[in-house]
Amino acid sequence: MARILRRHLSDDEYRFAYDLVAEVVAVRGELTYASERLPTPNNILFTQQHADLIRDFLVNQFQSQELDAWIKSKRCYYDITQLKYLMTACKGHYISDLLTLPLDDEQGFICTCAKIAYIGAYFHQKNRKARSEAVHFIHEWLLSIPPGRFSFLAASSR
Repeated sequence: MARILRRHLSDDEYRFAYDLVAEVVAVRGELTYASERLPTPNNILFTQQHADLIRDFLVNQFQSQELDAWIKSKRCYYDITQLKYLMTACKGHYISDLLTLPLDDEQGFICTCAKIAYIGAYFHQKNRKARSEAVHFIHEWLLSIPPGRFSFLAASSR
């Protein structure tokens, strides 16, 4: 997977995915890039509300032990090449949950993206590309969602 380039960060959806992963990494207490060194996107999709939601979710609601056990149950724990499979399975779990949730469940979507970012951060020690894989994965998922589905995508320039 390609690394994150500065020109990617000018893309609204890509920057959203990058900022989301950076927030998860920060909540985990790991080193992140300073956002003031990054180019400003056309529209800022990742808001402080999203950051607060992620922080609350990871600190108060998220059971990392459950996700760790889930990852190990997928038998991919020692095979980093299966990272995209894990992210797809996590996304698939959310999509199946969406059948019972309102179509505009932005909070559920953000929390699922946080889980995907957590998987990327989780595997970062085994593969330095894991975080950028998570950014790319979330970006691709965002591009597949109709612009009016979530309120934050309404500001998108696509």
